[in-house]
Amino acid sequence: MDPLKSLEGAFERTGRTVEAVRPEHHDLPTPCSEWDVHALLVHLVGVIAAFENVASGAKPEVPVTDLPAHLTALGEERIMDGPVDGYRDTAERTLAAWQQRGSLDGTVFLPMGLELPADRALGIVLLDSLVHGWDLGRAIGVDTEIEPEVAQAALAVAQGFVGDQLRGTAFGNPIDVPDGASPTDELVAFLGRRP
Repeated sequence: MDPLKSLEGAFERTGRTVEAVRPEHHDLPTPCSEWDVHALLVHLVGVIAAFENVASGAKPEVPVTDLPAHLTALGEERIMDGPVDGYRDTAERTLAAWQQRGSLDGTVFLPMGLELPADRALGIVLLDSLVHGWDLGRAIGVDTEIEPEVAQAALAVAQGFVGDQLRGTAFGNPIDVPDGASPTDELVAFLGRRP
């Protein structure tokens, strides 16, 4: 699947979940033990917002030193006038920035100034938005199934760079799933979530 189509599919799938979030959900726990629904939504939108600038390939003039605080501030700003519109606007802007870039050749810079291949950066925002969308859906009790083609593309990305060094911090240890598990279950289990 074309990486930009995968990203568009991820943003669309997660957007449907964001639309289901109600004010009474904000304090609910999520599969990410350190975040309730509101904090998870803020992080999700903050990451997507940060990757709008990443797409340009420009090195940050002042690298971010506290990434979690930076992402929280971005996310809170974007959803200030409403989470659904804030999410949709942020996702549209970030997708447009990557589409305008055109090629995934070359390198880009993360907010902290870390340089990495553009395709790897796209993979990070794809996985973050899709899997945290799943986390959000699980927390509020709505359908979490991802379109099979998008889930398979995201799993291929995850298998390409989620190694032992990221386990226990960004991701949990993989969880076994039965033969015939859905692509969604395979993806989230690979990233340490229990389907």
